[in-house]
Amino acid sequence: IPEEVAQPYFGDLATSMYTLWCIMTLDNWSTVYSKDIVAADPWWRIFFILYIAIMVLVSLNLITAIIVEHAMKNAKVDEEVEAKNLEDALHAKMAELRKLFRVLDVDRTGTVETEELRAAMQLPRMQRLCKMLELNNASVNDLFAMFDKDMDGNISVDEFV
Repeated sequence: IPEEVAQPYFGDLATSMYTLWCIMTLDNWSTVYSKDIVAADPWWRIFFILYIAIMVLVSLNLITAIIVEHAMKNAKVDEEVEAKNLEDALHAKMAELRKLFRVLDVDRTGTVETEELRAAMQLPRMQRLCKMLELNNASVNDLFAMFDKDMDGNISVDEFV
């Protein structure tokens, strides 16, 4: 390409970068493409087509990477929030079960015996607990056996919760 043809578009670094930016964004690129440069050497058409194709591909990949990174960050935050909510719900349920245990432990021994559990089965809170655990038709003995993990005949607060 003759220097007088390339000078207005590629004369220095800033002008070259501006020209390549215009070509990449397809902003006013036709003046560079259709004027003297392509007329002087038709092989420049291949350069411009490859340059535009590669730059569009790179730009799309960059934009996609940014969107995916943002989505992954949001997903991680959502996952952490969900884990915190589950943990809070678990602590609330455990606190509720501890309160219920204190209600069941009528004689304040720190354990619940079969008779206390049998009497407590009439309480609405205990009936809700059985529904929550899907033990709608469980007998008192079955329920006691389920909670009494060490088989000592008493249910401690740790066994109950």
